[in-house]
Amino acid sequence: ELTNTAYNRIELDVQNRGWARAYRKYDLKIRLRGADGSEYVLDTDTDNRTWLSGQKKTIALRPDLRCVPAGQYEVAIGMFEGETPIKLALKQEIFDGKFYTIAKEVTVF
Repeated sequence: ELTNTAYNRIELDVQNRGWARAYRKYDLKIRLRGADGSEYVLDTDTDNRTWLSGQKKTIALRPDLRCVPAGQYEVAIGMFEGETPIKLALKQEIFDGKFYTIAKEVTVF
């Protein structure tokens, strides 16, 4: 459950399985999609350059949901270079070409 305030927290476990850390900062975004088709895309302040090679890390996302009406939402994440989506090592069946669905029904109240 999330609230339509600025005081939310979503935790993600991430791991850089590459050979080196990222040298370029990409934008990690959260998308909330309502059953009526409404979408809210929120920026995060996550810095993927701190995800060191071979290390697991828990990152805390703090989405400001004051612009999101109460209701049920599908939650997805995506990483972008400008407007170009970056493919992540996640199951392709949860990828829609831009975002990876991580939760089907989350209540915002």
